[in-house]
Amino acid sequence: MDKKMKFGLAAAALAALVVFSISFVSAGANDSGKGYTETVFKVDNLSCGACLADIESELKQLGRIEGLTGDLGRGLVAVRHSDDFTPERIMTAITAAGYPSRLATSEELAAGPPSSRGSGCGSRGCGSGGCGVAPPAEPAG
Repeated sequence: MDKKMKFGLAAAALAALVVFSISFVSAGANDSGKGYTETVFKVDNLSCGACLADIESELKQLGRIEGLTGDLGRGLVAVRHSDDFTPERIMTAITAAGYPSRLATSEELAAGPPSSRGSGCGSRGCGSGGCGVAPPAEPAG
């Protein structure tokens, strides 16, 4: 791996860490009457931080989203949203962005809510172009 590619991956990992290091209250809990709730979804096709960034970008266009966190390994995404923004509308938007979703079951939440952990960029097919991250260029030889 060349120096530019290592730097790019390090920068992407750092950006993902910053974007997704928002802490949340437990699923479904209200934050002292501020009108926000966290809902956890089971989301397909997650492979890296770029996928989570795509989802967050799509949801923020709709407004009433405070942030999200994801667990790539378990395919879970917790979305902190205003109380009047329904989980059904969030699921529709996530699915429309190319990531089929549904509400997470209690069994899927047994290990705890998503905590921004996972394998991150560079794994599970990332770099193939499928998640919006361009594949590395072949070195000129």
